[in-house]
Amino acid sequence: MTRNDPESVCRRARVVVASESRETVARIREAFTGCPDVQMVGVASDSIEAAQMTAATQPDIVVVDSKFDGDGLHLCGVLNRIAPHVKVILLVSGINEDVVIEAARAGAREVLEYSFEPQAFLDSLGRLTSVEMQSISRDYELAVSPEHFPRVIVVTGAKGGAGTTSLATNLAVCLSASNTGKTVLLDCSPTFPDTRNLLDLNPPLSLADAFQESELVADQMLDPDMLEQCIVHTCAQLDVVISTSSNLLVPPPTARVVSRAIRTLKRFYRYVVIDSPPSLLLGREPAIPSFWRLLVMANTNEVALLQNTKRLLQRITADYQIDGSITVVVNRFSKGGGFAVKDIQNALGIQTMIMIPDDASVGKACNIGKPAVMEYPRAPASRAVLQLSEEILEAAKYAATG
Repeated sequence: MTRNDPESVCRRARVVVASESRETVARIREAFTGCPDVQMVGVASDSIEAAQMTAATQPDIVVVDSKFDGDGLHLCGVLNRIAPHVKVILLVSGINEDVVIEAARAGAREVLEYSFEPQAFLDSLGRLTSVEMQSISRDYELAVSPEHFPRVIVVTGAKGGAGTTSLATNLAVCLSASNTGKTVLLDCSPTFPDTRNLLDLNPPLSLADAFQESELVADQMLDPDMLEQCIVHTCAQLDVVISTSSNLLVPPPTARVVSRAIRTLKRFYRYVVIDSPPSLLLGREPAIPSFWRLLVMANTNEVALLQNTKRLLQRITADYQIDGSITVVVNRFSKGGGFAVKDIQNALGIQTMIMIPDDASVGKACNIGKPAVMEYPRAPASRAVLQLSEEILEAAKYAATG
């Protein structure tokens, strides 16, 4: 995991100057001396020319004399309408609170006095161009590019034994193998995480080992360097984080620690797959306040499990009010098991489900510490999980992040 540390201030800029004062223009040129990355692309003689020059050259910065063409503030407003990305520096004869407020309302991003020192002018350029650098940073990319949005996919079930860890692990392996973005699996099992067995893992640190709620600061994310120590890189090109310590004397991580971990992982991974008990989804302060997809596991081993699954669906739908993002996955389905598809639909009160066949290869793969989708890719259960992953990958191209 690599941090997105801020880089040094970038001073590369293309500048248009709107001033009738030769002295002012000369002082701006002087400020650029020794800065080859700063280029003055034009000097306008009136407001119309300034607007046309800005539209034609698309500079990074426009320096506007407040006395320019009788009303520099009006020009600031025009420039913001025709070229919203352009950052305006307004030159004034005296700076006070009223002047700053008026300039900000007109759309100016910086205010300088006519008697500016060259270094003060360059500092203003640096502040404004550093904002431009942020616009190409990872955060900006995540905010405006759907193909880079992090996708939180939660797998849960009404009770243990439904197959949540098996599905979460094999689905995460499929997403990682797709090469459409880095994938991490966060196993939030409260006692003995089965991911250790499914992938034959021996993580040096868990979330519980590395982070205590009492040590958290405000609403900050977890320290990425410390979280890196909890990540296990597997042979399946999948990264895994185990939440519960192998030391039974260490309590499981709190919901707040898990929540911070998810927020931090979203900065570095395209797909965050979470094997979660229902308790992390429900309650006053859920550890998972939002998700892009929720897969609720059910199976037909017992009637009570289907009824519990129905209650869980009702709770989640009521709390999140986004049932369109919830998919029911019926695990270990067998046509000879005594439950027809209609029986399950009636029991759960839903029409659309995904079926994963009862398949002995899943247990065989677990016993040797390999994901079934890799060890037995042609097995019925593996093909069902692969199809589910393909549907998720297709949807991820267009949908908004959760």
